[in-house]
Amino acid sequence: MFLEKSSNSSEPNDTKVELEIRENDEAFGRPLSQILSDLRKPIPAHIVHTRQQGGRRVKYLSMEDTIAILDQYAPGWEGTISNIYSTRDRIFIAYRLTIHAKEGTFSREATGSFQMDPGNNQQNDPSSMAESAALRSAAAKFGLALYL
Repeated sequence: MFLEKSSNSSEPNDTKVELEIRENDEAFGRPLSQILSDLRKPIPAHIVHTRQQGGRRVKYLSMEDTIAILDQYAPGWEGTISNIYSTRDRIFIAYRLTIHAKEGTFSREATGSFQMDPGNNQQNDPSSMAESAALRSAAAKFGLALYL
């Protein structure tokens, strides 16, 4: 499996990543259908997180795990912030994710937002949180973690 917990770890929550190495996979040499099929594979349960949102529990992948999966299945992918907009209390980021495949280059764009609360010392940087949401949404447009 692509992401696995380390079996020799002394910490029960340690999520050491072990990447599958495949021979004959060249960067930009994989067919798009194969990349999309890989991105649609089930996500190992130990890397799926949950949070409360609007009175319900929502499952999601972290930005770091999203990047690791893209690195594994879509080597050479690129991401860029294509637009930033903010209101008094919210920041919005548009993110373009580009995957290079044997047939050419394919892009998907998505937005993410996060509430800014200057009166409350936030632990999270609003722009980083909005970018993370936008990247994860763009990856979902390629099929990653759609079923969560």
